[in-house]
Amino acid sequence: MKPKKHQIKIKYLEQIIEKIFRILLLTHLLIGFYYDASGQTESTSEINGIILNQENKKAIPYADIRLFNLKDSLISGAITSYKGEFKLSDIPVGKYKLLINFIGFESKTINVDVFKKTKIKLGKIYIKPSYETLTEVTVKGDRGRYETLIDKNIFIPDTNMIKSSASAADLLGKIPGLKINRLNNTVKIIGQDNTTVLINGQERGGNVNIATIKPEDIDKIEIIKNPSSKYDGEYAGIINIILKKKVAAGLTLTLEPNYFGKMHNESFINIEYGIKKIRFFSNYMFHYRNHPVLQTDSLTTTENEDVYEKISETEYNKMQETGHFFQYGFDYFINDKNTFNFTGDYKIINADRTGAENTETYLNKNLYDEFSINMRTDGNYLMQNYSVYYKRDLQKKDSYFTTDL
Repeated sequence: MKPKKHQIKIKYLEQIIEKIFRILLLTHLLIGFYYDASGQTESTSEINGIILNQENKKAIPYADIRLFNLKDSLISGAITSYKGEFKLSDIPVGKYKLLINFIGFESKTINVDVFKKTKIKLGKIYIKPSYETLTEVTVKGDRGRYETLIDKNIFIPDTNMIKSSASAADLLGKIPGLKINRLNNTVKIIGQDNTTVLINGQERGGNVNIATIKPEDIDKIEIIKNPSSKYDGEYAGIINIILKKKVAAGLTLTLEPNYFGKMHNESFINIEYGIKKIRFFSNYMFHYRNHPVLQTDSLTTTENEDVYEKISETEYNKMQETGHFFQYGFDYFINDKNTFNFTGDYKIINADRTGAENTETYLNKNLYDEFSINMRTDGNYLMQNYSVYYKRDLQKKDSYFTTDL
């Protein structure tokens, strides 16, 4: 009788998951219709500005800009450029609150009233660095600590940190030495561009979307700045997220509509189901980017006051990319020493990239040479990745055996 009971549960779970994916698909269609329709209305405005550091007056790139109505519903959002500039388009008439956030700075809220179709220029907006002066330090909690070892640093979050974190990105953002990219939910070690993220010591194909990990499932985080030969020397830094082996029973659904205006969408849904020693997971992400990038660089070489050479390079790229990313699998915690995992990745991407590059060389203010190139690539891409992972912890501390197919 017991096997039949499990079969009924699994069949019921499959029906729930199928309904959820149908709802998600319908939601994306409705969102797309809404924004297409709103873009055609005439009573819409544009809001722009530039975010600066109040102390040194320098631009702040990659700051998070979000626009809410008076009911605290998200209307639009953006990420500042490397010059600190942002622009919110297709804003209907109404009263709003503009929220500005950036790691290491105080949050700032600005009231914005849109009365008619116009361009609202907020100009220079200064935000303050956040400092905290501690006169006394009191350590509470049973597990909150930071350990420094020869080959790695280990961060173990305490209960308060986990409860105050809405997502894994929030939790990792509190760890010294880590930098969070809110645009695509990735994390890296500061100063180590070639960083990869492992889950329980396993690389799960491509960049790990940390938004799919619940803070309460994280046991500890290992930060490895100089990986040993066992990682094949492929990466300059490794962030290993160790999950708790105790599985939370029941069904968990996470939905994040990460809409950053018409130029960027990273909305996703994550489903987890725990039963005894097994954690099943499945997630879907709708990916859309339409980012024009203009970059100008120059190099001047001077021999004396009268003779010099200047090379000016201008590069323009526009990328439009639409994708559907699926991931599924399960973790099986056989016992305290043995762990088994299966993960499957399936990605469908349609990309259209155009670009132009122009290089000019001047000798004493006279154009000496000019070189131009135009580029375009487009097509559909299908990527699949499947992995089977087994880990056995040995008796000696930090010693284990793994195999990955």
